[in-house]
Amino acid sequence: MPQLRSACHPSALTGLMRQPGGRVLPVLIASGLIAVGIAADDGKFGPPVVAPGMPGAPGATTTSPSFAEFNAGRPLLGSGRQVLVQGFLDVDTVQQDNYRDGESSVGDHRGRGLLRSALGLRLRLDEQVSVHLTIGYHAEAGGLAANSPVDGPANGAGTTGNSGTNTGTAIMQEAFVNLQEVLGFETAGLKAGRMPVSFWLHDKRRSFLFDSRADDRDLTSWDGAQASYSGFESFLITPFVYRVPDSSGLTGVVIDWQPVKSSGDDRLFITGSWNLQRDVPVKGLSRRGKSLTSWYAGLDYRQGDVGLWAEFAKQTGQQGDGKRFNGYGGSIGLDLAMGPSSPFNFGIAIDWKSGDGSPGDDRNDALIDPYESISDTYIVEHEKYGEIGRYLDGNLQAGKIKAGVAFDQQDTVRLDFIYAAYKTDKSVNGSSRWLGQEADLTLTWHYNYNTSTKLFGGVYKPGSAFRAIAPGPNNGTATTAPSESSDDFIWMFGANVLVEF
Repeated sequence: MPQLRSACHPSALTGLMRQPGGRVLPVLIASGLIAVGIAADDGKFGPPVVAPGMPGAPGATTTSPSFAEFNAGRPLLGSGRQVLVQGFLDVDTVQQDNYRDGESSVGDHRGRGLLRSALGLRLRLDEQVSVHLTIGYHAEAGGLAANSPVDGPANGAGTTGNSGTNTGTAIMQEAFVNLQEVLGFETAGLKAGRMPVSFWLHDKRRSFLFDSRADDRDLTSWDGAQASYSGFESFLITPFVYRVPDSSGLTGVVIDWQPVKSSGDDRLFITGSWNLQRDVPVKGLSRRGKSLTSWYAGLDYRQGDVGLWAEFAKQTGQQGDGKRFNGYGGSIGLDLAMGPSSPFNFGIAIDWKSGDGSPGDDRNDALIDPYESISDTYIVEHEKYGEIGRYLDGNLQAGKIKAGVAFDQQDTVRLDFIYAAYKTDKSVNGSSRWLGQEADLTLTWHYNYNTSTKLFGGVYKPGSAFRAIAPGPNNGTATTAPSESSDDFIWMFGANVLVEF
């Protein structure tokens, strides 16, 4: 279920993974006068470098654990040490209209540019110890005040997202140590420090519950530690403790089980976790919840051109003042490729998150998930471009149909389409439950192994429930239904250039 990927590399955003290899250029490092080599990138796409507990790593027994780490980059070899340089540059230009309230008579069109970059080092000191250091930069074109809280659902409005404090300033995104063979056990590992965290089931979909990249924050890592033990056949056990940006504490344990050994892309993968969060922020409340326990289970089955996945979460705990948490949520989907000789692929997905229909009783039935990162659609869900769904506390249901076509066998150019229909689980302020529908198109061109460009766009038709949750032009909160909000089309389009190395 959970996977850990480096925030230094936007494969966490794009699903692209590279491993270079090839020519060697000697250089000199003055600090140690060590002759090293830089491998130039003239190879093909390859699997990521394995981390402790991953398939092929020392002591690994499972073939597809849920905690993984992205380690692609340029290796520098010398004196028994390795230095891996990795990073990315992610640039967007975006045009949006009616993005805040769905009211075409109010001038809330905007065009903006977004920039995120990172440069990091992975220093492998010996067979047991490596250190990861990454500096990241996040800004909006034309100034430092990106992600203003009054700008609408995109980039943190009305949420606990970015405040702009660090935006436009380089900050330490990663600083953690990775230990292998802890206490002499070949199958035991430990990571400690500031690290990216992403709990997800498979690489085609982002996290259902916990992701340090949620809300497109300036800082995309969490402080804490995680251990791992893979000494049991087909099992990987991963206890962890983190301090998340809202100052709450997250503790838990993940158990991954792969009873069937993979053959090619075929696999059966089952995971479960217990997660305890203390001092939990709850929307609409000035006081924090005491403790929130989330029980999670997930399954990912791949056989040939067919993939089936499902995940479910149930929450319990004490909100305070005699009220308890009682939320739940789930997601199920089917992916279908039309064979190795066909350029087409299709998919369907159903998501649901419970809402609280009776605020006055002794239960909060809403699924509390401020750190989810599902981003199937640009306007309602995407962490960077939109996320109208952030106005809600759980209380969201969605049905999605996906289709894509590749224009060559190498998938150099492809076109993807998604249609999604949304409604709330419980009525908000007596409104209809119909939240609206969205359709998106994405044209992707992989310029080379390290560079891709995208043209993308989406249109969202709000429903009656949107008027009950969206802040209007003069209303920065969603506590009441503002009269300014309407059901006019909300649209956006943009372009993206991504260079990763």
